[in-house]
Amino acid sequence: MTAHRRGRGVALLLAAAVALGAARAAGEEDVPSRESQREERRAKSHYIYNFARLATWPRSAFEADTSPFVVGLVGEDPLGEELDAVLHERRVGERDLVLLRFSDPRDVRPVHLLVFGKLPDGARTNILAACRHEPVLTLGLEEGLASAGGVASFFHGEQGRIRFEVNVDAAKRSRIGLSSQLLKLARIIEEGRETPR
Repeated sequence: MTAHRRGRGVALLLAAAVALGAARAAGEEDVPSRESQREERRAKSHYIYNFARLATWPRSAFEADTSPFVVGLVGEDPLGEELDAVLHERRVGERDLVLLRFSDPRDVRPVHLLVFGKLPDGARTNILAACRHEPVLTLGLEEGLASAGGVASFFHGEQGRIRFEVNVDAAKRSRIGLSSQLLKLARIIEEGRETPR
């Protein structure tokens, strides 16, 4: 991926976060407006696409050079049409992008980026264990997945802006490469440390 394309991806990440922060600042904090909720869904959807663009996977994660890049979403899906719109007819490098939804955790099959919606704790734990040494970027829509052993998860920063945290040890186990531009925007979690940095 060229420096220009990576820079464009980082700009999109920042723009999504700023847009969401502005929407939240304009509304009531206790009762998010319908528009701020839509902006949050849109921001997370753009982040998901840019994780796909700005991370790297080992060649062994793909059966062939023409194999698609597969994003999966397991559990409750709060993103709905926003995610569909963002990922529609997109590509990751030279690969077609395919989105799969798994409402039943037992139906999860191999993907490259697995997004976690709301799930029972037991199901989340089992899926994380199954993905632990596989080339899968596990991403939580809510705070906590990265601390539980996933690669990344979203959280609300200052003024309600959507940010993300990254578990660098989980990424290494899964052989997922994360660009320096992506890491600069992340709150870093290192297993064994009491607090993120």
